[in-house]
Amino acid sequence: MNDNNNGSSLSFVDIIKTTKPSKILFFSASVLSLLGCVISLTVPLLIERLIDQLKSNIDIKLIVWIIAFSLLESVASSISQFLLSVSAEKVIFNLREALWNKTLQLPMKYYQKNKSEELVSRLTNDTTTVASIVTDEMVDLISSFFTLCVSIVILLFLDIPMTLALIIVVPLSLFIIIPFGKRFGEIAYKSQDRISELTMFSSQILRNIKIVKSFGAETKELQSGKDKFYSLYKLGVKSSILNAVIGPFLGTFGFLLLISVVGLGALRVSNGDISIGKLVAFIIYLFQVIAPFININMFFTSYQEAKGSLKRIFEILNEDVEPDHFLTNSVKNKNSFNTLILSHITFSYHEEQVLKDISFHVNKGEIVALIGESGAGKSTIFNLIERFYEPQSGEMYLDHVSFREVEPGLWRQSFSYVPQDSQLFDGTVKDNITYGLSSVTEEEIVHAAKLANAHDFILALPDGYGSEIGEYGNRLSSGQKQRIAIARAFLRKPDFILMDESTANLDSESEYLLQDSLKHLSEHVGVILIAHRLSTIMNTDRILVLENGKITGDGKHETLYQTNAYYRNLIQHQGLNKNQS
Repeated sequence: MNDNNNGSSLSFVDIIKTTKPSKILFFSASVLSLLGCVISLTVPLLIERLIDQLKSNIDIKLIVWIIAFSLLESVASSISQFLLSVSAEKVIFNLREALWNKTLQLPMKYYQKNKSEELVSRLTNDTTTVASIVTDEMVDLISSFFTLCVSIVILLFLDIPMTLALIIVVPLSLFIIIPFGKRFGEIAYKSQDRISELTMFSSQILRNIKIVKSFGAETKELQSGKDKFYSLYKLGVKSSILNAVIGPFLGTFGFLLLISVVGLGALRVSNGDISIGKLVAFIIYLFQVIAPFININMFFTSYQEAKGSLKRIFEILNEDVEPDHFLTNSVKNKNSFNTLILSHITFSYHEEQVLKDISFHVNKGEIVALIGESGAGKSTIFNLIERFYEPQSGEMYLDHVSFREVEPGLWRQSFSYVPQDSQLFDGTVKDNITYGLSSVTEEEIVHAAKLANAHDFILALPDGYGSEIGEYGNRLSSGQKQRIAIARAFLRKPDFILMDESTANLDSESEYLLQDSLKHLSEHVGVILIAHRLSTIMNTDRILVLENGKITGDGKHETLYQTNAYYRNLIQHQGLNKNQS
C-alpha cells in the first residue's frame, strides 16, 4: 500500500499502486477487449463491400464472415467482461483487507475521535468505487481510445472531407462536457460523505432501538432520518439535472451530426465521389467514434469520484498504528508474570491531568479493589494497564520487565478484561467464551463456565453451548451476558484479570458464587476490580482508594474505614456502612 500519499493530490498512478490490480487478468481482459475492437472495426468495411455488391451477385461468404466476426466480437467481449469482474473483486478484496488490517491496528484514541460507522462506509462503498475505475472503466478507456484512433484513420481512408469536418466539430462539445464532468465529481464526493453519515446514523439508531422506543423518540429519529434522506435526495436531484442537460445535449449533438453526415454524404454520393457502401460504413464508424468519445469523458468523471473515495481510504491508511517499539532486550514471547507494578504514573487527557503520580502493585494471588467517585480515573488506570494509552511519565512493569520493552499485543496476553456492559458478539455461547483463542478443549470451556457460575444456565438454553445468543447477546439477560464475559476472561488463563463493575448485573446468589470462584481463581492470577458494592469490596485482600487522580489509601476495608475520611464518606454517601454485605 502506498502509505505516503496524503490524499490531497492523488494521481491515477497512486490509484494503481494502491489497488494493485492483477496484471495477468488486466492484460488478458485488455487484449480481448482490443481484439473485440479490431473485429468490430472490421465489420463496417465488410458491410461496405456487401452493399456495393447489391447491384451484382452477392458473395455469400461475405455474409458468413460478417456473422462470424459479430459472434467472435461478442465472445471476446463476454470473456473480457468476466475477467474484469474477477479483477474488480480482487481489487476490492485487496483494498478491504488492507483497510481491515489497518483498522485493527489503530490505537484506541483513533476510535474516540472517529465513528466506527465511518470505517464501515469506507470498507464497503469507497472500495467498490475505486475498484471500478481500475478495472472496467480503465479497460473501457483503453479500448475506447484505441477504437477512436483507428476509427478516425479508417474514416480518413473512407472520405477525407467528411472526416475533417468531424474532427473540427466533435471536440467543440468538450467545452460543454468537461465542466459537467467536474461538477459530477463534486456531487459524487458529497454523496459519498452523505451516505457515510446515513450509515453511521442508521447503525447507531438500530443498535440502540430499545432506548429509542423506551424514551418515545421514534418521532424525533424519524425526522432526523428524513433530514439525512433529504440531503441525499437534493444531491440526487442535482445529479439528475446534470444528466437531464448533458444527456439530451449529447443526443441532439449526435443526431445533428448524423443528419449532417447523411446530408453531406448523400451529396458526395450523388456527385460520384463515394459509393453508397462507403457512406453506410462511414455512418457506422461515426457511431463507433461517438460512443468511445462519451466513454472517455465518463471515465474522467468516474476518475474524480474514485479520487474522492481513495482520499477517504488514504485518510485511514495514513493513520499511525499502535506503537510496535521493541528495545534491544525486549520480550518477544509470552511469559508468566507474578507482579504488576505501576510506578509514578502521570496521565493527562485533553490537557486535563487525570492521574497524578500513581504508584501501586498487585501480586498473583491477590484480589484488589479500586474504588473512587465517578471520574476519579479508575477506568483510565485500566486503559493504561491494557496499553490503550501511554502514560506521559512513569513506568509499568510485569515483574521487572518494562512495558516499553513489550509489544502491546503481547503485553495484553497477560491480562483479561471483563467490561461492565458485557460486550458479546453475534454467534454461539461457545464462540463467545472461546473468543480470541484458537485451540481449547471442551473440558476447559465447561470449567471456565462453572467458575463463572454460567454452566447451569447455559445447559438450560435450547442448544446448550451451541445456542445462538443474537446480536450483542440480546437473547440473554444482563446477568447471563455478564457471566459469559467472566467465563471468557477465565478461559484466557491470564496473569491478571481486570473487572470493571463486573458484578453489577448479578443477583446476590450469583455474586456470592462468583466471589467464591474468584477466591479459587486468585490462587493462580491477580484480580483488580472496579467495584461499588460493599459486599464485593469487603471480600478483597486490598482496597485502593482513588481520590482526584491520586491513590490516597491502600489497605483492607476495616482499616480504611477507620483511618481514611474520604473512603468513609464514600461508603456512607452510598448509604452503606461497614457492617453491610
